[in-house]
Amino acid sequence: MADETAPPASAPSRRWRRLAATIATAVFLLGTSLVLLRAALVGPADRRFAELVTELEAAGEPTSLVQLRSRPLPRAQDGAPLYGKAFAARVPVPAGDEHLRNALEGLALGNAPTPGGPTRVEALAWGRAFCAKQAPARALLDQAVALGGGAARFPIAWEEGFLADLDHLVPMRDLAFDAALVDADLALAEGRPAAAFGHAVVALEASAALSDDPVLISRLVSIAIVDASLVRLERAMVSGARPDRATLERASVRLAALDDDRAIVRVLQGERAFGLDLFVAFDEGRPGWNLSSEMGFPPGFSWAYDRFLMPRDRLEYLEAMTGLIDTVASTEETAVPAAVRERMDEAEKMARLVTRPLSGMILPAIGRVVDRELAMRSRSRTVRTALAASIYQRDHGRWPDSVGALVEAGLLAEPPRSVEDGSPLELAPVAAGGVAVWTESERIIARDDPGAADVRIGGPPIEAPSDEGTADESDQAESEDGSGE
Repeated sequence: MADETAPPASAPSRRWRRLAATIATAVFLLGTSLVLLRAALVGPADRRFAELVTELEAAGEPTSLVQLRSRPLPRAQDGAPLYGKAFAARVPVPAGDEHLRNALEGLALGNAPTPGGPTRVEALAWGRAFCAKQAPARALLDQAVALGGGAARFPIAWEEGFLADLDHLVPMRDLAFDAALVDADLALAEGRPAAAFGHAVVALEASAALSDDPVLISRLVSIAIVDASLVRLERAMVSGARPDRATLERASVRLAALDDDRAIVRVLQGERAFGLDLFVAFDEGRPGWNLSSEMGFPPGFSWAYDRFLMPRDRLEYLEAMTGLIDTVASTEETAVPAAVRERMDEAEKMARLVTRPLSGMILPAIGRVVDRELAMRSRSRTVRTALAASIYQRDHGRWPDSVGALVEAGLLAEPPRSVEDGSPLELAPVAAGGVAVWTESERIIARDDPGAADVRIGGPPIEAPSDEGTADESDQAESEDGSGE
């Protein structure tokens, strides 16, 4: 009978079979480990994220830019169409003329012409010619800010989330600088501080057109316009500007609006929604949105991030942004700067982790914007107090002797305080005629004697004058400025 038993396998065949079995076992164990790892990392993060979103929605908090869409304004109060016409009419600063523009600004702020740069005559001639060309755009800007204090609703397709095209931001910035602040600089350089004050108020009111945009970049543009306007208002007051009461009130109303927490909270809510939509774009693999193409990560890391790390990154971003919004919205004002910095320090430490690439891309810039917001508020409160003092002088024929007098007259709702440390703003008469208003970091002089020597802005705060020391302090201020005899 023939032997039907199969021949024994050779040694190499047995080795290959063992190797295949080992590989199969390793792949099985690796797959099982990855499934368990994903369950451990992704499951809790996804559940907590869903809980947080539900809590926010139950509290009426917006979680998308669509929910933050602005309500339309009545046509008679919406400056957007006029702003659009002004954008089209604006004449840009010609290429190669930036040095003349800068020279004019330097003259406006009291700086001597730079050696080798444009002379005073050249800068003034350029400013007059440029402002004449800009007159049509300026007329439209004046009409726009007259509607609802400068408010506007620009058409933005918020349904597209972070891909929305914000076509109005750069034109608005350029319009404010080229059709209002250049006029202010020319008026200051020519010794017309009251006119300069009025031009700066127009730019200040134009910033209101961006106040309802729930977008971080819009707030930055608005802050840039406000900061530049405050510089001109300060300089005009120091130079003895005596604008009419209506112009003083327009500026005061706009500065008071800057103290409303709702605007910055709305911006932070918009940034939170922007970030969440960004995570969705990466999670859904929208064309062009992955870590390899957008941030230069290796394809392998992009694969690992999508499957294991993104849920935790998204959760920590939502927690960080919600905590920041709660801090700004509900914390006692004087504690906000320290609380914000503490939160953003934690966020930046988290952002430095390679496992948190999207949070690291978004979070660090947000704290810096909040810092700029608070610095702008501090400066605007100082200027607003000086404006109230000017209104008081017009109404009573004399300058106030304290901040309390402005509160009693109804020009301020309460004594203003520094955003940074809560210390009250100080106000006291000065011998040159007028009052000094100061915080720990700066002071503004509002005075009624255009012929008096210029009084220095900045430096340490002055002491409230005593009966014996008023003249001495004025003389000291003048001698520091080189204008005393």
